[in-house]
Amino acid sequence: MAPRLIALLACQEISPDQGDTITLYRVVSSIAMSGFPGTVGGYLFVRVADLEGDHTVRLEMRDSDRGVIVENVEWEVAAAAAREVQDFTVMIDVDVPGPVTIEARILVDGEVIGWTNFEIHRLPEVPQLDSDRTFL
Repeated sequence: MAPRLIALLACQEISPDQGDTITLYRVVSSIAMSGFPGTVGGYLFVRVADLEGDHTVRLEMRDSDRGVIVENVEWEVAAAAAREVQDFTVMIDVDVPGPVTIEARILVDGEVIGWTNFEIHRLPEVPQLDSDRTFL
């Protein structure tokens, strides 16, 4: 059976709970920044099923607009059991020059098994209120 991507989620924090559960805090699909350039940090939670045997798993994060790889993390999985689910946590710290779409791809032994996109954009401007006005 071929490896399958079950989850690829960006979040602010990940904590293991009792037993085999994990809690993800502030899961996001887009990030608003007040200014650019800047740095985006956080975590990616990755869950892969059917990763039997020995494999090389890679997370590749690509600036979709410029076609540039901005993050590349690789790890080895040894002697995984059939039908066992593998969870991976990756800490990210990416420099962002401006608004961008980041494509995060998971590869197993060089084959893409899944991906997701994250939008990074500028916070909208908040109009300033006139000091002469009173609101109830």
